Amino acid sequence: MFRTTLICGIFAAVLGGAEAAAATLKADACPAGYPAEARCSLLKVPEDRSKPEGRRLDLKLVVLPARAAQPQAPVFILSGGPGQPATDSVPGFAGSWMRQAHDMVFLDLRGTGRADGLDCPPRPGAGLQVYLEPPFADTARFEACRAELARRADLRLYT
Repeated sequence: MFRTTLICGIFAAVLGGAEAAAATLKADACPAGYPAEARCSLLKVPEDRSKPEGRRLDLKLVVLPARAAQPQAPVFILSGGPGQPATDSVPGFAGSWMRQAHDMVFLDLRGTGRADGLDCPPRPGAGLQVYLEPPFADTARFEACRAELARRADLRLYT
């Protein structure tokens, strides 16, 4: 528990504006679907770093502790995809050789994940295959999705 809290605090400090974030991070047992030893937390960050009092995002953070009693520096896993939450890959890393000596820290990037994800779902029934089929995109559908996302997020702040 102490090691997990320390890692979360260090990561918050790296992101900046961490005094409040580091003080509020608390890692708890994760929900079903994660390895039993995994610890979950939410890292609260401002959507717009120049306006820390504005809208806040909840970034999911999961720590898989090292098996060693004296672990080396943690390994941070950030996914791309684009839009893939890093925390979705936690179960696949449960048996990783890296865990012998390193805590593994998974952080969902801004705009990904369950809480604050910015997704435009593929057309019904198409799944992800829609991106491989011509025409590449249904412009009207994506413009409608973009307009919906803009109602709840400042899209200028995401890439």
